[in-house]
Amino acid sequence: MIKNMILFPILIIFLNPANAQQGEWTWMKGSSSGGSAGVFGTVQVPAPGNTPPAMYGPVTWVDSIGNLWLFAGGFSDYNAVWRYDISTSEWTWMKGDSIPYQFGVYGVMGIPAPGNTPGGRAWGFLSWKDLNG
Repeated sequence: MIKNMILFPILIIFLNPANAQQGEWTWMKGSSSGGSAGVFGTVQVPAPGNTPPAMYGPVTWVDSIGNLWLFAGGFSDYNAVWRYDISTSEWTWMKGDSIPYQFGVYGVMGIPAPGNTPGGRAWGFLSWKDLNG
């Protein structure tokens, strides 16, 4: 009996063909060429022309109201945080530098401060969303 309970789910997994959704990619915004410098605009001001720079390996997450977020990444080592509002189709440069390869300002350990910002970085990010979003 136990053998059948284990074997049945395994058979279902391997014998049931996976049916991927038949979707299509849609180019929504941004440059069609690699290495784009992006359009930063003004910090914390959404605008139709804002676009993050080309990035490789940024960290991404979705907040509690469905906005998409993007941080750093790439061959250019940015430290910028971007937010994409799906309802308006606009990017907002939230914080960080518009120039790659910047050093961080870390302040005092354990004490938040408006001037603190991480240095530019690339690859290997992890992210999470806490209970406050």
